[in-house]
Amino acid sequence: GGERGFWLALLYCIALFYAMKMMAHVIQQKVFGEGLGKMVAIRSLIGVNSDMMKAIRYILSQKGFSVAKVCIMCGGPDWPTSVLCGILGLPLYQTFLGLMPVIIPNVIPMTLSGAFLARKEESPTWASVADVVTMLALLIQACSMLVVAVYTDDILKNHKDILEQYGTDEEVARMEREAEAGKAAFKRAARLGSLPCLAKCALVSATAALVASSYLLLHAAPLCLRA
Repeated sequence: GGERGFWLALLYCIALFYAMKMMAHVIQQKVFGEGLGKMVAIRSLIGVNSDMMKAIRYILSQKGFSVAKVCIMCGGPDWPTSVLCGILGLPLYQTFLGLMPVIIPNVIPMTLSGAFLARKEESPTWASVADVVTMLALLIQACSMLVVAVYTDDILKNHKDILEQYGTDEEVARMEREAEAGKAAFKRAARLGSLPCLAKCALVSATAALVASSYLLLHAAPLCLRA
């Protein structure tokens, strides 16, 4: 009980939170991410053939604890980051290593913040300290994303050879070509000059009716509406 019990409970919560965080990453990457990665539409949605995604894939594929890799794993949003690792087919061991330092910028500050807020009734100081810890965690996360932006920008501008080592996902490329062809065909078919005469008349008359009704509603409502 007392202060000693509070700090022991806090240590227990930190350990539990950390274990849950690591376990969640494993499940999100292996179960959800790898499952979604088999769907062409999902791979197209995240842009696996884009230079930006190839640069992120290269960073996350690095072995050990590279700065940019740790910043992405620890500073990125929990669910999207872990699932993305699975969609890209990254080795779990390496992404797990990159996430291990998350206890410092995320787990400890968030646990401390919640624990201090729970004691705010005892003294306003606890609430103030909780706010400071939360702001510190958010600042660390923002700095992590800034580091990632710097690293990815450097790869995109100065290391094109790195991007070339990743081939094109042909299934995604074919799907995107078909989608572009469909959009172009729809655009051609939807041009006013391409429409049949009857469709043009319907479109023009509907537009005229919409404009007229809007004008009457805004400027002549008393004449058109009766209470």
